[in-house]
Amino acid sequence: MRSSLRWLHSAFGLAGAIWLFLLGITGTLLVFYTELDHALNSEMFRPAGTASIATVDEAVATVTASAAGRQVEGFWRGNNEADIWTFRVSPAPPGTTLEVYLDPTIGRVTGERVWHELTIDRAHLMPVLYQLHYNLLMGAGGEWFIGLVGFFWLIDHFVALTLSFPTAAKWWHSFRIRVANGHKLTFDLHRSIGMWLLLVTLVIAGTGTYMNWRPYAETVVGMFSQRSPWPGSDLPELSMPLERPRLTMQDAIQVAAPKHFQGANYDPARGIYAVNAFDPRDLTSDYGRQVFVVDAISGKIRSSVYTGSGTAADVMEAWLLPLHNGKAAGFGGRIVVALSGVALCSFVITGLMIWWRRRTSRRVHLRKSSRPYPESW
Repeated sequence: MRSSLRWLHSAFGLAGAIWLFLLGITGTLLVFYTELDHALNSEMFRPAGTASIATVDEAVATVTASAAGRQVEGFWRGNNEADIWTFRVSPAPPGTTLEVYLDPTIGRVTGERVWHELTIDRAHLMPVLYQLHYNLLMGAGGEWFIGLVGFFWLIDHFVALTLSFPTAAKWWHSFRIRVANGHKLTFDLHRSIGMWLLLVTLVIAGTGTYMNWRPYAETVVGMFSQRSPWPGSDLPELSMPLERPRLTMQDAIQVAAPKHFQGANYDPARGIYAVNAFDPRDLTSDYGRQVFVVDAISGKIRSSVYTGSGTAADVMEAWLLPLHNGKAAGFGGRIVVALSGVALCSFVITGLMIWWRRRTSRRVHLRKSSRPYPESW
């Protein structure tokens, strides 16, 4: 049994080495996505002032006027009043999302970029890394493949756990790193770091697999709990899309009257606005889960839902990304997840070193055993 598990562990390590190393590097960087993105593109994300002076309608008009024919679909902002506003506009190249950034402290557009476009420059570096992490820049096929790697990595956690505890009486040996050189140190680094970070990497593997294999995962979860419809998605569509609503985005936000709004999106097919707002119950400070659905014709609130609660499936969905990137535990959690990404790279390197040593030793042993006479002769 132990030999079979060791073979499975080695087989997965060899087959998934390059992909796990890639996930470790990109995952570590993506933990600090916002900080790195803002540092690389300070001209787009650094506000000129400290207080917002632009109204929502003024900002929409400015973005619309920045290029003829563009239409604002929605926007969002950070928790700070002076944070740059991000607008999603159309039309955009097929399969992509066009984002325009506006500084609310001066009411001016600071830049734009196309998401899901393979462009290697300073503005697109972090979005490209993000896509590389979850789909290898290969769309749905790459997303499925990374889900497969995550699934086998998830299973391998239990294989590695079994291999790391050969005897119950000496369980603590699996957590120690001996003061030694060569193979002993390599083996201890491979095993002990994995044991110390096992729960963290198990959560990362599980949440990553769920998000990449969402249709399969939701089918399994659906056997026990059903997700609630996204606010507004259960409303019937209009006979014709409402391209010119009576209410503006600013009107919709005023109707919803949230204490601290984050943004708004417009759905012309149903003629509704979805207004997002920050809430004390939010799991992270960068995403508001309170959603007000406002009718763009009557100006009435159709529903008010906090998407971080509800059924067990709703709660699980809300926790997935914060657990995956560590934000659920604040900045300290992000540091731990970043270190886990570095550790994953070290698992790959030390694992390959251990495999190569065993392979070399086996070849030497076979060569010696094949000689017709002992060496002493």
